[in-house]
Amino acid sequence: TLHAKRLQSLFPKTLFQGKGLLATEAPLTIPFLRYGALPFITDIFFEFKDESGNISLLSQVEENKKYRVILSHKGGFLR
Repeated sequence: TLHAKRLQSLFPKTLFQGKGLLATEAPLTIPFLRYGALPFITDIFFEFKDESGNISLLSQVEENKKYRVILSHKGGFLR
């Protein structure tokens, strides 16, 4: 964003790290410099519903396929 770029130009030797994907329901990813962001699997249980209605786990998700994310987290929000 414009403000982030401006701030980074003021502090050129400082590492600026994104905060991952956040939603009102739960934090979904955590930042990880080498890979960008990783799913927050210690607190969130992810399921993925494809266009046919089939449910997959994170390890079963196929690249370039559309899914709806279903999540449950230990803070009490259950699918």
